Amino acid sequence: MKKNIYFFTSLAFISVLFLGACSSSSNATTDKEDTESLNIYTTIYPIQYFAETIGGDHVNVESIIPNGSDAHTFEPTSNQMVDIAKGDAFFYASDEMETYASAIANAIGEDELPIVEMAEGIDQIPYEGHDHEGEAGAHSHDHEGEEAGAHSHDHEGEEAGAHSHDHEGEEAGAHSHDHEGEEAGAHSHDHEGEEAGTHDHDHEGEAAHHHHGDKDPHIWLDPLRAKQLAENMKNELIALDPDNETDYEANFEKVANDLSDLDLRFKEVVKDKPTNKIIVSHAAYGYWEANYGIEQVPITGLSPSDEPSQKELEGIIHTAEDNDLNYVLFEQNISPKVAEVVQEEIGADILRIHNLETLTEEDIENNEDYITLMDKNIEILEQALTNE
Repeated sequence: MKKNIYFFTSLAFISVLFLGACSSSSNATTDKEDTESLNIYTTIYPIQYFAETIGGDHVNVESIIPNGSDAHTFEPTSNQMVDIAKGDAFFYASDEMETYASAIANAIGEDELPIVEMAEGIDQIPYEGHDHEGEAGAHSHDHEGEEAGAHSHDHEGEEAGAHSHDHEGEEAGAHSHDHEGEEAGAHSHDHEGEEAGTHDHDHEGEAAHHHHGDKDPHIWLDPLRAKQLAENMKNELIALDPDNETDYEANFEKVANDLSDLDLRFKEVVKDKPTNKIIVSHAAYGYWEANYGIEQVPITGLSPSDEPSQKELEGIIHTAEDNDLNYVLFEQNISPKVAEVVQEEIGADILRIHNLETLTEEDIENNEDYITLMDKNIEILEQALTNE
């Protein structure tokens, strides 16, 4: 709770720091034309990936979330707030996911910097939690004898931009702001010595601050909604930098094709499987059920900090035993403490799935990206749904 108080108290200093940054910028001798690339700050990895991939050589992109950390409980430091204020834009996933985004907007001011919710216009499914109390079908509907693919929907022909917001006719300068005289190095900042763990928080009494509301924010795990995120990214980059519209459009088409291919692979992986259920560390995979009929049995809620009660834990174990589930899926940035209880109780094997909220150092060393990690997720699903 103390760190939470510190975060909001520190916002009082941001306006002063921001004015100082602007003053320093206006007195610099180097024009923005010399900098050329847009400096974009982002949050979760998929937003970073779409900015980098669609922006190409025209952008410098940095995520404010440390590698391998829990994106649900992350809060930006005051130094990061100052860095964001020096950038050309701040892109985040959604108000449900990054609950601190409104504080950044209030501190910096959207008139000074484009602060954009990339999920705007994208339909988010509701999340009501699950009642596992002695119930085999954790979602209160009976899947007995039902094929795993029975709930998959046909999105064929659905346009990627169906829910995206329209920038057509928007003036090129709508989001632009003047960095004339800003030094080329103004965007460099020192994170040396900053460890992923430095953002761990004391959550005592803090649950409301990280509450995700009634919507499931994990839209990037759905390839079709991810395509809408990518299109929104393309539109925002064009608004910031209309001279390079052709490049942004071409890069988006490549990303959109990759995401369409992923959608087809998800539809294939659920066919003719003996189960459609997966036990997962936290409830990040609701969109897989909505689109493909892959029913998640989450050990914690939308945020990993939403730990189950003893009765809920018993219900999860009963669900696993009643369905003879042989695997528990751990995640790359989530503590397996509670998941290990379930895994040991039912004698299940461990599989590792990636929620893509953040990359680990190992992911970076192996040159993993959104597409390669989702490909690996599909391979894990093949094993988990085969349940052998």
